[in-house]
Order: sequence, then structure tokens, then C-alpha cells
Amino acid sequence: MSGRLLTGRVAVVTGAGRGIGRAAAALLASKGVRVAAVARTREQLESLAAEHKPLVHPYPADISEPGAAGRLFDQVHQDLGPVTILIACAGTGRFGDTLLLGPEVWHQTIAVNLTGLYFCNVAAIRQMLEAGGGDIVNVLSVVADMAAPQMAAYAASKAGALGLTRSLAAEFRGRGVRITALLPGATDTPLWDTAGSDLDRSRMMKAADVAEAAVWCVERPESASVDLLQIMPKEGFL
Repeated sequence: MSGRLLTGRVAVVTGAGRGIGRAAAALLASKGVRVAAVARTREQLESLAAEHKPLVHPYPADISEPGAAGRLFDQVHQDLGPVTILIACAGTGRFGDTLLLGPEVWHQTIAVNLTGLYFCNVAAIRQMLEAGGGDIVNVLSVVADMAAPQMAAYAASKAGALGLTRSLAAEFRGRGVRITALLPGATDTPLWDTAGSDLDRSRMMKAADVAEAAVWCVERPESASVDLLQIMPKEGFL
């Protein structure tokens, strides 16, 4: 099953400063997509844009802030045109004994991984409906659908995001918007620098592995929709 050409389309990639998001933005640019790269750190985005001129454009933003997603998508539409691809990679996580993690961990995790994701999806869908269709890939985690100790806030946010993705997919599939939940297992990204885990990162997947899976979902012919895709390290869950 050959993939669709993506040349000329406009994409938003959140979490594009590093890890999976950065790899996804670079891959889309290599396929001729105009990419609005979104992250909180301007310097990371500017270095990405410099590497992939003239197709990658930096849009510093914190999607967990109220109203940020709406303003972001309005600006991208004005600058680049209607968004017809969203690859949502922005995420945060802090792991450890649940009884020792403060309430700020819960609120920040939900704000980024669920609330921010929701408003980005809504803003993207509005533009996709006007444009006649589009593709969303929400990059979640296998812990959205499995028991994972010492990941209470993270697992709750990802499980909520999976329910959100499934609901939106059911609501908008008949209107030309395909929405995929991508559930990667352990992936070697900078998340682990501060997450609080001693997992062996050398045994994890690479960010590019997950980015390629996300773009593959977008490239499927219009006759097919990938509702859920799980991708794991070759040794399974670490």
C-alpha cells in the first residue's frame, strides 16, 4: 500500500524542540511539508529551522497555557495556510513514589499531556474541516492502556488522552479528519533526563523510530485510517 504525497501541506508539530517531535518535524520537512514547529524553547526551534530551511518555521509556545493553542493555530493559518496535519508530541512526565510527588506534578502533567492536547486537537480540527480534511496523530504512550507503577499522573494523563483521541476519531471520521492514537513503548528521549527513572536507555527505541511511525499513519491512502498503532522496543516493555 503506497503512501500519499504530502508535499505542500501545512503541519503543526508540538514538542518539536527535541525528541520525537523534532524527528517528526524533520521527517515531514524532508517530504515537502511546511512545518510549524512548536515548543517552549525558542533556541531549539531556531536550530531546527536552520537545519531545514525553508520548510520548518519556529513557533515558540506553551500549549498548557489557557488560550495558547487557539492563538498558535490562528497564527499558523495566517502565516502558512490551513493546517491539515497535526502530530502532537508535546509531553511531560515525572515518575516515582506517588505519595512523595507533590500536587504540582499532577497539575502540570494533566495540563500538558491532556488539556493542552485537547485544545490543539480542537484548533486543528476546526481548520481541517474548513480545508476539507486532515490528519492528526496524537503521540501518547503504552502506559495509556497498561498498569505502570510509579507513573500515576503520567498514566492517568495518557489514558485520558487515549479516550479523548478515540472519541474525536469517532466524531470526525465521517467528516474527513483521520485521528490516530500512537502508543510507543520506552523511547530514548530527553524526557528521561528529569523523569526520575533508571531504565536502560540503550535498550529503548530511538525517537526517529516513533516519528517514522507517526508520519506513516499520515501517509496512508484516503481509503484507510489507522485508529491505533502500538510500537515497542524489540525486547518489549523495559
